Amino acid sequence: MVTYYGIFSLLTAIISLAIGIFVYSKGRKRVVNVSWALLNLSVAIWSFSTFMLTIAGTKENGLFWCRALHGGAILIPGFFLHFVLALLEDIKKKILFFVYTVTGVILGLDFTSWIIKDALPKITFKYYPEAGSLHFLFLCLFFGASGYAIYQLVKAIKTSTSYRRNQLRYVILASFIGFSGGATNYPLIYNIPMFPFGHYLVFLYPVIITYAIDR
Repeated sequence: MVTYYGIFSLLTAIISLAIGIFVYSKGRKRVVNVSWALLNLSVAIWSFSTFMLTIAGTKENGLFWCRALHGGAILIPGFFLHFVLALLEDIKKKILFFVYTVTGVILGLDFTSWIIKDALPKITFKYYPEAGSLHFLFLCLFFGASGYAIYQLVKAIKTSTSYRRNQLRYVILASFIGFSGGATNYPLIYNIPMFPFGHYLVFLYPVIITYAIDR
């Protein structure tokens, strides 16, 4: 049965994919456009897989989509950091190399029980991810890379022009909405009985940032 949670997941996937294609088509050779497009593709994979999880008919399918949605989520922090550094015109190659290396390792473990070990009924969900013993590595990547990126944005505001400051404020606002909203999905993975209400706001994230970088 399709739920509001599933509908908003599908809505976020469609919006993210459409925006990714739009931004990429406007600047295929610009790093900021390419990284933003890849970030939106990652969000689309995560959101579409989340939608598919809500309509999964068997536990086997549920576990597949639990791991698929994590595959998209694992890619998000690295592409977000790359996008922010490109936007600030301050590419930090060593940091990006480290983040992408960690991303690759965790992604390689995604379809094993180390990251997601099961799909179980939880509160209103028929199937929901159950954290594996190394899932915490993903959380370290998620909060570490995104937190560092937001720190760079806040730091850049202090030395930016009035127009640039306004643009960066939009990006910070959208990032806060997107990452804090997405993060509300995690407590239940660890059996903390909290419904991920912030999930309903994630679709605003790509819309606000695209407005900021395209204006």
